[in-house]
Amino acid sequence: MCPYQAWEDDSILSEDFIQSTLTGIDLTEMRLEARIAMLGLRMTRRLESSLNSIWSLVKEMDS
Repeated sequence: MCPYQAWEDDSILSEDFIQSTLTGIDLTEMRLEARIAMLGLRMTRRLESSLNSIWSLVKEMDS
């Protein structure tokens, strides 16, 4: 039998791992929400850049 490794049970990768703040928010969930928000921001910036490029082309065609 292998000796007990405390870090195995405390691993963030463990399904049972829940680290909560004083407000009761799961930090793992919070990190996921932050990543989703950052992805949304990147998508918005790329869309905005593409629309600006299209708008510039439309202006050139009109002149």
